Amino acid sequence: MIEKITLALIIAVRRMRAYFQNHTIVVKTDYPIIKVLGKPDLAGRMIGWAVELSEYGVQYEPREAVKSQCLADFVAEMCHGLETMQPTTWMLHVDGSSNPK
Repeated sequence: MIEKITLALIIAVRRMRAYFQNHTIVVKTDYPIIKVLGKPDLAGRMIGWAVELSEYGVQYEPREAVKSQCLADFVAEMCHGLETMQPTTWMLHVDGSSNPK
């Protein structure tokens, strides 16, 4: 899984090189990418990826949990108008190629 995440980060670096060169990028993840990339006994492609990522100011931070109150506020805001909606009847039009089954 760490290889997949690192590969996704490498693809993002290659496609958005100008953004990575001009800005500090913060990667929030639950996986210990920085510990794995810092090991001297990595596999061949991981060493190359570690060298390529070391060119940029990429910072790795643990992902924070969503606060429960923010989630409750979001649900309350999005569901505000749902109780006033009237059910609608749908009508299906076909071109005659259907059958009763």
